[in-house]
Amino acid sequence: MNAPSWLPATVNKRRHSDGFFVAASPPLQGRACCGRYSYRTAMKGKYTKIIYEFCQKEGIDIPIGFGRNSASHLVVIRYDLERPKLIAKTFFKKEDLHYYISTYLMDLPRNGDGLIPAKVVDFKENLSYQVLESGALVLL
Repeated sequence: MNAPSWLPATVNKRRHSDGFFVAASPPLQGRACCGRYSYRTAMKGKYTKIIYEFCQKEGIDIPIGFGRNSASHLVVIRYDLERPKLIAKTFFKKEDLHYYISTYLMDLPRNGDGLIPAKVVDFKENLSYQVLESGALVLL
């Protein structure tokens, strides 16, 4: 099928697989064509797969946005909901983790032991921590 006469000569005349013209410049054709609509099955980063498998094994809910960015080794799991839920944001530095705990987790209701219903898992050191009422972490 030939390109319509109203199509300027400078536009790329290649057709997409569904019949539409590819209007991208030649260097962008590969990305503009099919790549942005395909579902990504590959996970980013080495910790993303480890965390995903851990959550599947433990029955922890994984949020939709978890695989969008590369995961770091520190994760927070909340236990105040019906089912345990992984927090989509992961942390590389403990300072960032402590800031998150003091900002977002301190308002959660405490359980019977006075602990915040959240757990921190360090996948680099293979350690788990309980979050105390003060926001400090205690090794489990």
